[in-house]
Amino acid sequence: LVRQLDLEKYPERAGEDGRVATVLRESIEDLQLIIDSLEPVENDLLTVLGTLRYRLQDRLGKSGIDLQWNVVDLPPLPMLTPHSVLSILRIVQEAFANCLKHSGATRIAVTTGLKGEPGVDETAHIGIVDNGHGIQPRSGAGRGMENMRRRAAALGGRLLVTSHAGRTEVLLEFPTLRQRSA
Repeated sequence: LVRQLDLEKYPERAGEDGRVATVLRESIEDLQLIIDSLEPVENDLLTVLGTLRYRLQDRLGKSGIDLQWNVVDLPPLPMLTPHSVLSILRIVQEAFANCLKHSGATRIAVTTGLKGEPGVDETAHIGIVDNGHGIQPRSGAGRGMENMRRRAAALGGRLLVTSHAGRTEVLLEFPTLRQRSA
């Protein structure tokens, strides 16, 4: 059904068919995220993000967006439970969706890192930066950013968004829950 309604293959279809295809595609992507969050990840953030990269790469390519994958290997993060993995995946997916739908970007860069001291104040971060035209004020804005912030808070973290013409950065920070090594 999605393929029959797919506007990328059949651009002459518009209106209701296009809306139905979009809702179906987004629903399938959400189900894939839920399934991915249940897979064992061995507390490895790069495995989590790599799965999402695999799911999004084709769509980014078709949209003419170059993905720069500037992630670094992180130690195992005990906070990566199925629930937290799903929250992280949904936040990152929403950042990508916003970029695809609204930014006009040609490049997205993804970064990861750690700061602070294990057992004290250590946080992991995921950054998504695009080179689009920046976040534009619009009436009837969706709930995407609000949902992203709510999910970040549920992780015990925060979401920082900075935007101007030529650059928007979405930065998710969350505690690792790693203990000090003896």
